[in-house]
Amino acid sequence: MIAVKLFFGLQLVFLNHVVFSDYILESTSLPEVRFRPPIGNGHIATNVLSDTVYMNGMYNGREDLSSRARIPSYVAIDVNISSDDVLQRAYVLNMRNGIFYQTIRTELLNITVTYFAHRNQTRIMATRVEIQRRNTTNKKEINLHLQTNKGSESADFDGTITRLDQVPGLRQPVWHYSGVTRDPETRDLLATPLHVYYSDIPAFLSLPSNQDSLTVTFAASYSTDKDDALNHFTEAFKGDEHLKASHIKAWNDLWDEGRVDINGDESLALDIAAAQYNILCSLPSHDDPITPFYGLGPGGLSRGGLYFPNRPGGPKNDYAGHVFWDMDTWIMPPIMIFHPDMAPRMIGARTRVMEQVRQNARSNGYKGVQFPWEQAATGIEATPKWAGNNSHYEIHITADIAYSLRQYLYASNNIDIVLEGKVLELAIEIARFWQSRVKDFGDRVEILGVMGPDEYHQNVNNSVFTNYNAKLSLTLPQWIVGHFNLKVNDSLTKEFVRFNDTADRMLLLFDENRQFHPQYENYNLSIPIKQSDVVLLGYPLMMSMTPDVRHNDLLLYEQITDRQGPDTGTWSMHTVGWLEVGNETRAYNSFKMMFRNINEPFKVFSENPVNGSRNGGCVNFITGAGGLFQAIVFGYGGLRLQEDRLEINPFTIPGTTGWALRGIHYRSIVFDLEVDSNDMVINLRKLPKGMKLSVELSNERGSEFNRLDSRRFKRQHARLQLQDYFEQTKTVEHTTQKARAESFSGSQWSSLFILSLIIFDKLSCYFANCTPNV
Repeated sequence: MIAVKLFFGLQLVFLNHVVFSDYILESTSLPEVRFRPPIGNGHIATNVLSDTVYMNGMYNGREDLSSRARIPSYVAIDVNISSDDVLQRAYVLNMRNGIFYQTIRTELLNITVTYFAHRNQTRIMATRVEIQRRNTTNKKEINLHLQTNKGSESADFDGTITRLDQVPGLRQPVWHYSGVTRDPETRDLLATPLHVYYSDIPAFLSLPSNQDSLTVTFAASYSTDKDDALNHFTEAFKGDEHLKASHIKAWNDLWDEGRVDINGDESLALDIAAAQYNILCSLPSHDDPITPFYGLGPGGLSRGGLYFPNRPGGPKNDYAGHVFWDMDTWIMPPIMIFHPDMAPRMIGARTRVMEQVRQNARSNGYKGVQFPWEQAATGIEATPKWAGNNSHYEIHITADIAYSLRQYLYASNNIDIVLEGKVLELAIEIARFWQSRVKDFGDRVEILGVMGPDEYHQNVNNSVFTNYNAKLSLTLPQWIVGHFNLKVNDSLTKEFVRFNDTADRMLLLFDENRQFHPQYENYNLSIPIKQSDVVLLGYPLMMSMTPDVRHNDLLLYEQITDRQGPDTGTWSMHTVGWLEVGNETRAYNSFKMMFRNINEPFKVFSENPVNGSRNGGCVNFITGAGGLFQAIVFGYGGLRLQEDRLEINPFTIPGTTGWALRGIHYRSIVFDLEVDSNDMVINLRKLPKGMKLSVELSNERGSEFNRLDSRRFKRQHARLQLQDYFEQTKTVEHTTQKARAESFSGSQWSSLFILSLIIFDKLSCYFANCTPNV
């Protein structure tokens, strides 16, 4: 379908006319496909002008051969003009608006081609071609040749294409692709349907002699449901301008909800914006009633198909679109600070496969749930065989998921997800796995035959990262029940006691003489490591240790870490760690290491630095983007989520004149944190009626906010806590009604309100009648 608009005085999107210049990346040439930026919305995504679109949850291939299913890109449209006729060509990524532009200037015309995946109408991928005469005195008909890069039909589907000459509400013919995946992930899994409705694209666009300008919109709609795809397709053409305008507004709203502002260093500002943009392209803004969210792969939603059919996953195949610990450990924590509603969808990608991961544990002789190292469609182990024994040994993934649950609950205090979202059930099942996985020696428990994040060493005993993460997992169910004042039956109560006893006896290796944590049993410090492992104890796991021990762990492992290894949180966590111990010089040196992995001109992240024969590994490596984001939020911002408070300890970023975290979401409040060389400003943007925010400062008298306000303090460590200040004479019932009417919605509940809102007999009944697995 084509939507055509005649207009005069078109405002072209040339470089000097684009608004939000601090979000603009531009180039006069287009790089190879691997290094082109994504446009996406969490349901569909593509690398601009590539021949492929990928869709959330759409996988093809049996078991370890599973990868994202390639869908042809039906609206990757280019204008075919001889280079001799082009006076100026530019490619522009406007991250603020979520739009990629191509602008072409000839002697006769100004042409703008606009590409976007609609942020809210998530089925829609759109391309607009806008043409304007440069000389209106000497008019003649002009024909432009259109070229569509859809490639060959996909080998991942069996399907048919039908031309529909009449569709209600549309004036032009439409094409309908209907197919199913060829090889479901398991034998008993039904093939996944795919429906695509897309515009009939002519070979030429004609600008008649009596017209000065022309706008044509082409679109494609992707869904597993036929009616859903068609309805979104027809809806897209009910107002051509509205389609683009509503998309831009949705992206602007995302940036306004939360972002990082950098002053005085434009390059760093763009790097940080690109990190957030690349992640958001793969995350949905809303729950999908038809297709649940399946999770984030290291290369984002626009990657993950088989460039090399005989090698699933791997560096050039961007890990086949599988979900690793990257989502839970590196991407979700910083994203949920600014976009808290996105975290439950990532958690839902794990609870969605609960039955399968129970089966995984049973098949391996354990209890509870065992998550695969690489999760695709169903939750079975989808790690390709070429990856060796990673899937067998790298079991810390199950503890990593528990860590993400804990951090989200610290940040949100969301009881709804605990009960309705199966978070407590998941936490219990994870603890059961570790209870059955440890080896009990009476005075201690050990975990044998594993591999930590450092993948250079497998089948080791007592990986200190794995053991401590498992220890935290074992204590999580009791913490949830105690924090939310939930009632559980006697059987669960006794089980929690066993979990905590096991956690207390967990062996955590420590060298008393050298005051550092050995990575695993019999580890020798002369052995190089692939990436951060022990360093992760201090952050993100927040193990209690002295500053000297933290310093020693950082220093010793920094010296033996592969400098060309993958940046899976390595240098970001060294940045965070060195800032913790007050060494800003070493922190900045680690911080700069991450920028080797950002590829110009569109700031596409790679797993490894690209140089010489090194191809960079996985691209676009949003895990590295998440790590960079963490270095800002939890490193230079110094944010720490604790069970009863939020701590901040901000630092200046070298080369900047000031910077800010805009839209920090903590439970029911939203605030900005502004930082300069001497001071920090807390600007409260949202404070529910009936609440106050207490700020306890390390070097001066604290402060309280009981209304929206902005306060300036000397830059220092601070603790932020929310308190209820309703008069004590009010009844609990009245307080609850007032809070519901005036303050709260969904998951934005304060902890003290939750204590008054929980009805103990109903919760007791809930847990007494829960599934036999709990």
